[in-house]
Amino acid sequence: MWYIKKWRMKKLLFVIIFLASLTVKAQFQADFTYGVAYDTTKHCCQLQLSDNSDVTLWCEIYGWDWDFGALDSTCIDSAGSYTVCLTIHGICGDTSRICKTFKIAIDSNGCHIDSLTSIENNNSPNLQVNLFPNPFHISTTLKISRNDFTDSELYIYDILGQMKRRTTINSQEIIIERNDLIDGIYFYQLRNKTGQVATGKFIIQ
Repeated sequence: MWYIKKWRMKKLLFVIIFLASLTVKAQFQADFTYGVAYDTTKHCCQLQLSDNSDVTLWCEIYGWDWDFGALDSTCIDSAGSYTVCLTIHGICGDTSRICKTFKIAIDSNGCHIDSLTSIENNNSPNLQVNLFPNPFHISTTLKISRNDFTDSELYIYDILGQMKRRTTINSQEIIIERNDLIDGIYFYQLRNKTGQVATGKFIIQ
């Protein structure tokens, strides 16, 4: 009787963990709010951005990448359509990207958002990245399940978010050598030409 109860408890625990993982996937979504105001010091329209991503404690964000497209900065001096993208990276390996295109108008009343013309979500679903061994001491092998990531950039960051290495890859299997990397936790980021991103972490010891 005790074994039956124990088996049922294990089954229930597995179901709870599985449902929790589905919840994490559903809630890990990049988003941001935006606005614009006239900057009297710089004499331009200052774009005001704020991260509004939907995540949980199960998959906290460790990195944010803002992409302002054709803009050199968030200080805009002419009316027109502009696109801003935000990519977030989670410690669980998930990544999510969103781009918003909007029109900015400048008139005698100052600056204002005329309209939001489009929203584009660009995540990396169904991508499996395997890293073995992990942790490692000398080298590890990274394998990618999708060939649309074979022509991409590999970035490696330390736990403080400082980029330690950048490599162009053209294969579904990459060997990462330790070389000058010291013992510790690192995060990798794969970014292909379409803007999709895959992330994960590894440990050197």
